[in-house]
Amino acid sequence: MGNSDHGTFGESVYLHNISEHQSSSLALAAVCLLLHRQLQRSLRELEESQRLAGQLQAALDSRVVIEQAKGAVSARLGISPGAAFGLLRSYARSRSRPLRQLAGDVVGGSVPVTALTGDPVSSG
Repeated sequence: MGNSDHGTFGESVYLHNISEHQSSSLALAAVCLLLHRQLQRSLRELEESQRLAGQLQAALDSRVVIEQAKGAVSARLGISPGAAFGLLRSYARSRSRPLRQLAGDVVGGSVPVTALTGDPVSSG
């Protein structure tokens, strides 16, 4: 037999001599590796889902407070919700403030509704 035959023969003897226990251990290790990879993938998907859910909740919270402010401005000034939104947006932009923050301040009372109708730079 040549070297290449001996190597092949040696490998087959080695593989043939693997006990049933060793074979079961190798199979178990392979299954554990596959399960570990699936678990990692599932955890990444869960983290992404949680991140997305947080973003959606923040957007919903912003929308709710903006709608509340629109309602308060609309009722207090007797204007349409669209016009109230325009006042809120204009006031926020003129002061480089996030609309959601201004809306929260209007709803909380720290920015009076009447401040929205005056000169945006000198009011409030």
